[in-house]
Amino acid sequence: MQRHRSAFTLVELLVVMAIIGFLAGMMFPIFGAMRTRAKITKTRSQAGQIDTAWKSYQLKERSLPGAPKTDQNMDANAWTLLGPYIEATNLMTYLNGVPVDPWGNVYKMRFFDDDRDIKVWSYGPDKTPGVSTSTNGGDDVRSW
Repeated sequence: MQRHRSAFTLVELLVVMAIIGFLAGMMFPIFGAMRTRAKITKTRSQAGQIDTAWKSYQLKERSLPGAPKTDQNMDANAWTLLGPYIEATNLMTYLNGVPVDPWGNVYKMRFFDDDRDIKVWSYGPDKTPGVSTSTNGGDDVRSW
C-alpha cells in the first residue's frame, strides 16, 4: 500500500512569498501617505488648541503677553502662561518647554493680525514657510 503525501513544493512557496511581497510593496506608499495625513490632522488640532488657549487667556487677563505683530516663536516662559488653559489630557510634545508639531517644528504665532485675531500655525512636513508644491502634503498647517 502506497501513501500519497500532499505538501507544498518549494516553487509554490516561493510564488506565494513573491505575491505577498508584491502586495506589501504596493501598500507601503499608501501607509506613508496615511501617516502624513494623520500628522497634519494632529497638528491642525494642536494649533487649534493653542489658539483657543491663548484666546481664553486673553479673555481672563484682558491682554496678551507682549508679542509683536510678526511671526515669532514664544519662549518657554510665555508658554507656561497657557498651563491652566490647555487640557491635561493633551498629548502635545514639548521641546525645552515649548510645544512642537509632529515634525519637530516649533509652532509659530502672530497676535493681533490685521483682523485682530490670534493666529497659530506650523510649517508642516516640508519645514519651510509657505505652501509647498511637493506631493507629500507639504502645506503649512494653520489654526484658522
